[in-house]
Formats: sequence, C-alpha cells, structure tokens
Amino acid sequence: MVHPGSRSCSKVIRNVLFLSICFVSVARADSTLTHSRNFVPLYVNAGYRLPVNQSLVINSGHGIYIESGINAGYFLKEKKLFSVIGGMALKDKLWATAFKAQFIDDLLSMHSAEELLSGDSAIVSGFKRSLKEGQTGSLASCRNNSFHTYSWYYGVVFSLPVEHYATTLKLYRGTTRSGATIDKGITAESAAYYEIRRKMSGIELSLFPGFRQRLSKKNGDVPLISHIGMVSFYYERTNFSDAVLYYSDNDTDQKIRFSQFVSSSFLRKYKNENTLGFKVSWSIY
Repeated sequence: MVHPGSRSCSKVIRNVLFLSICFVSVARADSTLTHSRNFVPLYVNAGYRLPVNQSLVINSGHGIYIESGINAGYFLKEKKLFSVIGGMALKDKLWATAFKAQFIDDLLSMHSAEELLSGDSAIVSGFKRSLKEGQTGSLASCRNNSFHTYSWYYGVVFSLPVEHYATTLKLYRGTTRSGATIDKGITAESAAYYEIRRKMSGIELSLFPGFRQRLSKKNGDVPLISHIGMVSFYYERTNFSDAVLYYSDNDTDQKIRFSQFVSSSFLRKYKNENTLGFKVSWSIY
C-alpha cells in the first residue's frame, strides 16, 4: 500500500522538475548575464525557501532567509562572481512548527545514561517532560507546535562556466536549531529555553537568474543588475550524530550531547535528515 504522503511528494517533485525545464529555457535566453556585465564587491541575497519533502525530526523548513558577503571575484582581472557568504534562514520563525510524533515517542522512551551529572539529568528530564506535556496540551507554553527552527551558516557562491546559461552554485554549512521558551507559569524568572542544535550542510543551484532590473550605468558599460524572482533548487542534509541539547535560564547556560542520553539505534535512525526544495529570491552582485 502506498502512503498518501508519498504520492503527494512525488507529484510535487514532478511539478518542480517541469518548472526547472522551463527555467533552464529562460536562463539560456538570458545568457548575456554570464558574458558581459558589471559586478560589485558586495553580494546580497534574500528570499523565501520552500521544501517539497517531509522532514524526519520537526515539521519545518518554509521561511525567509538572507545572505550577504564579499564578492572576491570582483577583484580579479576578468571580473566574476566568487563570493564568501554568511547567512541566516528564519525557517518557520514567523509561525510555530511541530516535532514529529514518532520522534517524540522515540525520545521519551530513552533513559538517561549513568554518566550524566545530576544537573544535566534534571535538564534532560525537564525537556522530556515538556515534550510530553506539550503533546497532551497540559502545558500551554510548550505545546508541540510552539517550537521554531532557524539556521546559521556560511559558504561560497560562484558562477559556473556553463556556456549559454546564467547559472550559479552555492556550497554552505552551519547549524540548524529548533527551540522554544518554556514558561512554567509561576514567575517570569521560571522560564527556560530548550533548543536542539544539529550540524547542517547544503548545496544550491540557480537555474533561473530572475528578471533583471537596471540599477546604474557607467560609461556606457553593461548596467549593474539586480535579479528579482531568481529561482534556485537546493539540497540540505542535517546530521543528528553530534546533536546537542542547549538549555538556558537566568542562572545556567548548558550544552548536553544527545549521545549521552539516547541509544546508538536512536542516533542511527535520525542521523540524516534530507531536505529538497526551491527558493525564490532577490539578489545583487
């Protein structure tokens, strides 16, 4: 029996592949961008990201993002795009998301290892209790949909030497973080912040350079161009092997490795979370 979600995901992927063919055709017609244009030393990119597949740990991924960096390619004799960037993705920051029910059930079944210090054990127990109460709705400030996800990352983006196509490639890595502030409802000082932090890496390929907008013109050269509606496709892998539980309150800031209180089978099951999707953005470089 085929799961309904699988059929839905396959349909989305087919639609994305169809759109990519259309975008490549447009990119070929706009190939002059790769051969004759001005560049600036600053790179800026902002947009919206939209995953097409289901996640393994938390139902998250949609959201805005912004990146900036220095275009080192501007200083070359033949000016090109080769930029070192830093970015932040506010994935679902504007609304709440939910941990997968299976992930919560598996985590709640884990018993803390003996090597945990008493303080760390109390933090882990508090986190599990919050997730359990969030499932039942008995703790209003920590319902399952009260967590938010965001990412910090860095990387490089450069234009590809592909004739007749205005194409760029981006390689990046960083951390994906899913957290929430838990208010026990007694005093403001009783609030605590729990966050799951995982390593993340990704690759992004732009196939449609966007609609060009003239920003400036100098000495009759090709005008400085911004790209509105640039479309790119991305793949991200989030690794749970070295995931940590971050805890913060008025008195404590603590990081606890998940490997200290979950089994090796749990780490293997949730080791890699793969995300495929596309982004629509505005950029200038």
